[in-house]
Amino acid sequence: MFKQKITLKDIKANIHIGVTESEKKKKQKVLITVEIIPLMGTPPKRDNIEETINYSKIRDDTIKLSNNKTFNLLETLCWEIAKMIKDNFKVAEVSVTAKKFPYKDVNYVSYSLTI
Repeated sequence: MFKQKITLKDIKANIHIGVTESEKKKKQKVLITVEIIPLMGTPPKRDNIEETINYSKIRDDTIKLSNNKTFNLLETLCWEIAKMIKDNFKVAEVSVTAKKFPYKDVNYVSYSLTI
């Protein structure tokens, strides 16, 4: 059986995110990881981008979506990214994790989902 997964680890975004106005006021660093299970059942037969997922476009689209909105929750950010990927690319499954760094005494806060 052939299995494949594409991972974009820690895409760097600076976005307006948070529940309080003070959180949303200035952009926060968020790291976004995307894991994709493509629908393709076989590896590419030719060395050609049309035979796989264009992860450069996923990266660009993820940054664009993140930067063009204000989010209250990491949950909403992850959902919108996952839905955008699922709607626009040939994927069987997509997982998105977002990490932000709001506290000095906690490495990060994260949220993950898979659709």
